[in-house]
Amino acid sequence: MGSDVFPENIELLKNRRISAIIHKRSFEQAQRAAQILVDYLLTRKESFRSEELVLPQVVTNGNVGCFEGTRGVDGIYT
Repeated sequence: MGSDVFPENIELLKNRRISAIIHKRSFEQAQRAAQILVDYLLTRKESFRSEELVLPQVVTNGNVGCFEGTRGVDGIYT
C-alpha cells in the first residue's frame, strides 16, 4: 500500500511491488484552502464551512492510467 500519487509509487504499483495507492489529493486540499482564504480576504465574509471534504481515491493497476499526468502532493505532474 502506498500513500499519494508519487512517480515512485506509480512505478511500484505497475511493478506489482504494492497493490494500491491511497491518493489523498493534497494538491486539491491546498488549492481549496487557498481559495477560501482569498475569498475571505476579498469579501470579509465567512462563507466557508467548518469542514471541507476532499475525498481520497484508491489507485490500483486497473485505474492507474487515469492518475498519470495528474498533480501529486507536491504539485508536480507525475
